[in-house]
Amino acid sequence: MICCNCLPKYYWNQAFHWPNAYVLEWLMLLGLETYCGKFRENGVDGETLLKLKNAQFTKDFDITDELHKNSLRLGLKALRARAPTDYSNWEWSCERTQVWLRRRGLELVCAKFERAAIHGHSLFVLKFKDFDHILTVEEDGKSPHSVLVLRSLWLSIRRAERIGTSEVFPEKSILDWGPKQIRQWLYDLNLVHLVGKFRRHGINGSSLLTLKQKELEQVMGLTKVQASVIVR
Repeated sequence: MICCNCLPKYYWNQAFHWPNAYVLEWLMLLGLETYCGKFRENGVDGETLLKLKNAQFTKDFDITDELHKNSLRLGLKALRARAPTDYSNWEWSCERTQVWLRRRGLELVCAKFERAAIHGHSLFVLKFKDFDHILTVEEDGKSPHSVLVLRSLWLSIRRAERIGTSEVFPEKSILDWGPKQIRQWLYDLNLVHLVGKFRRHGINGSSLLTLKQKELEQVMGLTKVQASVIVR
């Protein structure tokens, strides 16, 4: 009989027996392919990966970007969990998170989320205050996006926590509307010419129900009559 106490730490973890090639594939799922060369150079296999310390990120792998460090740290935390993620068809890889953002009408933030290597393990632990750090690149430290974009993003993440994301959204609920459904709704209201403004503010089904007339007028620049039609 094998003595469990004699086995190496993480022996029963799915990643313990990964060869280096699997480790590199995992990094790519996280959106951290930039560092594959360093992980290959250091011969990192599954056992080594699971035992990595945060202090090694910069020293051994030249990871200096704080957002990338956080992405790797959260990826490792999930990898070490007792309920492992099935990475064979992971719907929340960095790449598929980008697809989800576009489907939710949030292509405005795609580039910065990709730059920050946001994946499912990091997406669902984001706090609203984290958006400034991820999305702000302006010299004045202000987000280039309106408060409505940030609200849409926040509500979409919370919605996805409940229903997940498959390649096809249910779309039976207004909460799951994306750009296509928003456009049709505006068309039915004879306001299809406002599609551009709704896209610039990332309005989708999750945020549509929260819009107030004052926001429509002052933030989105709609006329009082247009705002009244939308909120009635």
